[in-house]
Amino acid sequence: MRKYFLLVIACVFATAGFAAKKKKTQAKKSSSIKSVVLHHPACYGKCPVYSLELFNDGKLLYNGELFVEKKGKAQFKVNATKAASLFKLMADSKIDTCSKSYERRIQDIAGFYLIVNYKDSVKRIYNADMGPEFLHELSAGIDSLYQSVKKK
Repeated sequence: MRKYFLLVIACVFATAGFAAKKKKTQAKKSSSIKSVVLHHPACYGKCPVYSLELFNDGKLLYNGELFVEKKGKAQFKVNATKAASLFKLMADSKIDTCSKSYERRIQDIAGFYLIVNYKDSVKRIYNADMGPEFLHELSAGIDSLYQSVKKK
């Protein structure tokens, strides 16, 4: 009986140590995000095709391709506090644990790609209509930052 008790105790400590290490690794990975790219690809109609890359210092790079007001590349400086809140959203939501893609129930819905650039790796996520809500919030937040500076 004593052997089983010791075995259970050893398993509990081993599991707790593994969970703590995993949590520390996820926190480290989330805090090492350099930038996030939001890419709106083409659809069957006239969906705007453009990319926005947001850096944690507030730099925003724009690349307009099709059906946009401004084609070409541009660089902006956005509110650093708002940019930091989006990076916090990614870290708090554990974006590094997201799937590579999410279901698409409507064939021509305007989906988007998120490309999260870490110091040592890249995470690509395709999201259409069935991904987690925070991915839609992140996309809307990045678009909102661009809308706030594009006419300046």
